[in-house]
Amino acid sequence: MYVTDQEADLPEAYKNTIRHLNGLKFLQGTPQLTALTKLTEVLTPSESHPYSIFLEDLRNIQASLSGVASALERPRQVINEIGTLQKQIDRHIVSLRRSDRWPLGLLDDTRAKYHQEAAAKAQAAHRNRLELASELRYTQSVAAQELAAFHEMHTKQARRAIRELARKQVVVENDRLEGMKRALKGIRDAAI
Repeated sequence: MYVTDQEADLPEAYKNTIRHLNGLKFLQGTPQLTALTKLTEVLTPSESHPYSIFLEDLRNIQASLSGVASALERPRQVINEIGTLQKQIDRHIVSLRRSDRWPLGLLDDTRAKYHQEAAAKAQAAHRNRLELASELRYTQSVAAQELAAFHEMHTKQARRAIRELARKQVVVENDRLEGMKRALKGIRDAAI
């Protein structure tokens, strides 16, 4: 925020100006210097500046957006895991078919062992794939519900943040205007 940075530099510029003006004895205690002090106090941004609060609100909205985005990433990960498991199942099925091609009587125990291992691995991978498929259905339904609720909440939060910024900025600007009027009145009264 360029404007806020410029406003934050005002107190430092005022301190430097006053340090140089203190060397000029005829300016000390004049209404103009008093008005400059009041104006600087009015224009110096406070810690609870509306822009700071608005930026914090936007950061909170961004954090919730990041949370939703990471939650929506989970179904894609599950789909990738299901694809990997399907490839493993296919490899195990190919391994089962290879063990059927061996000639009968030749290494029957080894062939049976490979066949059983491949069948067990294929079944385990199939069970894992079914578990992931049910997790995917659940994750997608929860993500859809969360996304619908989040969209409504996000809209309300953004509107509220903008409304609060406008309301607080009006209060700040009214305070500044009153402070400037007081500074000008001090200069006018001294001129009379």
